Amino acid sequence: MGYKEKFRFSFQNPGKLVFGAGAIKNVSKELQALGASRALLVTDEALAGSPMVAAAKAGLGKNLAGVFDRVVPDSGLEVVNAGAAAGREAKADCVVSVGGGSSIDTAKGIAVLLKKGGDDIRPYIGYFSVKEKPVPHLAIPTTAGTGSECTSMAVIKDREKNVKALIMDLNLIPPVGILDPELLLGLPPLLTAATGMDAMTHAVESMISTNYMPPADALAAHAIQLLLDYLPRAVQNGRDLEARSMTLIASAEAGQAFQNAFVGVVHALAHALGGMFGVPHGIANAMFLAEGMAYNLSAAAGRVAAVARAMGIPASGNERKDGEAAVAKMREFGRSLGLPQRLSEVKVDPSRLEDCAKLALADGAMTTNPRRPAGPQELLAIYQARL
Repeated sequence: MGYKEKFRFSFQNPGKLVFGAGAIKNVSKELQALGASRALLVTDEALAGSPMVAAAKAGLGKNLAGVFDRVVPDSGLEVVNAGAAAGREAKADCVVSVGGGSSIDTAKGIAVLLKKGGDDIRPYIGYFSVKEKPVPHLAIPTTAGTGSECTSMAVIKDREKNVKALIMDLNLIPPVGILDPELLLGLPPLLTAATGMDAMTHAVESMISTNYMPPADALAAHAIQLLLDYLPRAVQNGRDLEARSMTLIASAEAGQAFQNAFVGVVHALAHALGGMFGVPHGIANAMFLAEGMAYNLSAAAGRVAAVARAMGIPASGNERKDGEAAVAKMREFGRSLGLPQRLSEVKVDPSRLEDCAKLALADGAMTTNPRRPAGPQELLAIYQARL
């Protein structure tokens, strides 16, 4: 796997993960085990009237204190603040999130403010500023992609600055995540593909990261195998429960992997596009995953070759050659899922890509990327390759 002769790592396991069809029925039981009894249900506007949210409400029963359903894609700091106000009004002592990464990340911020007090999440932006456990947060993902139910990170948009703000603290890891594959049945193909490639990016970048480590590699490699096998099936048939189950497990595994090893240039590029143009995170990651792998080949051929092993590519004895094979296979895999391949397809203004490259260069994800750009022009070239 190309490990260094001497290196150290710290691996943080997530909270409890409960997997199974119908697992959402256990939500009250899990909350009670956490010593909580009054839950603020946090979800997004599109899901507010869905069977998923109805199932969560039924599972909570008398433990449902209130509902905050104003989360939007690329949820903003102001949404977190409004959610915390709703939680205080409902006298909530815990948070249950139902949805994708935006709902779960918003709920992380709400849980912090319900514990800390105050009406603004901004003081906690950055690294290790929370410093204590928020009120209990039970996360229920409805997509197989972000792995946010396993991570110490919340990405929330600062609309004033038009950037994505990061809150990172080990205390943000939800103590319980419920993985119920029935909640994913029927998700549309584009959303399935985009979120699945988000999980794939987490797995791949955690293996290439300068902070790579054996436990994260094990989780990431298995996630890559599951996604290669089952993501196309989930895209083709949204009612395939086995495919939904395996991609949901892969997303959680990839979440645990990147929670510990972190990510790199692909996420930096995607964060900048999302902040400036609102490009969905999974679509941006999918568009640049193979490009990021190729970019890092010169600095980390052995690690890209490790990704090749996870992809089922036999070792040739030449790490560079194996890495190139992994790049080609990943490029074709992303194309086969029917996702946008060009920035013109997601309405990106080419004249502003240089500004995007500068944002990407300053992004925290670049700190663990093995290849260090000499300047924003290197990242601009990656963007321009997808015009």
